[in-house]
Parts: sequence; structure tokens; C-alpha cells
Amino acid sequence: MAQSYNAGAVRTTELDDIVIFGFTYQESDDYTPFEDSGVDYVVPVSKILVVSFMNLKTSTGSDTQSMGYADDAIGTNYVTLVGVGAIQPTSNTYHTCELPLGVPAGKYPLLKQTKGGSGYENSSAMGVLVDA
Repeated sequence: MAQSYNAGAVRTTELDDIVIFGFTYQESDDYTPFEDSGVDYVVPVSKILVVSFMNLKTSTGSDTQSMGYADDAIGTNYVTLVGVGAIQPTSNTYHTCELPLGVPAGKYPLLKQTKGGSGYENSSAMGVLVDA
């Protein structure tokens, strides 16, 4: 029997399929790409990234945020997967959410900040790559 691993609500038998992301701090109305080892992450060919867990923190609670994906790291053709409410952090606190969201191959998973103020601080996310 193969060993299996949990990543939030998703299970896999391949440890390499679990990806842990960080975010670069930004102070602007902007898109924040998921990063793997400091590089903007793009979902590999023939895979779907299931984002199963996010731990977000901002220094103000007034930012309006969503999570989705786009054709590039700057938000071209952005598609919202989950909007405000599900991932809205409050000032200087962490907001943790477990939501299985699928990002298709060739797309960049992004957080979108639409109301100025602070960016993401010490935030992270986890996902699992599954076959498309």
C-alpha cells in the first residue's frame, strides 16, 4: 500500500506534488503572485494546482482581496476563484482558510489586492498538483 500525504482537503501519494508558496510583500493595488523558492509560480503542463490552504496576514484590515489565476504574474485575464469574505484578513492577524481551488496548467495563481494599503506579510499557501 502506497504512503499518502494530506495537504488540507487533498491527498496525494507523491510528496513532490505538494507545493508550499510564499508571497513577496507589496504596498499597492496589485496582483501578488504565488512564489516557489522566490520565483513566480506557473502550473506545469498537464497538471492542475489545487490550492488547499492559505494563511494570510496584512497590516491593515481594509484591503479587499481575492484569489484566482491569470495568464501571467501581472494579472492579464485574471479569473477570480474566491472573492472577498472567504479570504479577508483583519489588521495584523492571520486568516487561515481551507478551500480546494483549482488553477489550470499554464496559469499563474495570484492574490489580488484591490483597495490599496498594505500587502501580504509573512503569508503562505499550500497546494497539490494533480493530473489534468
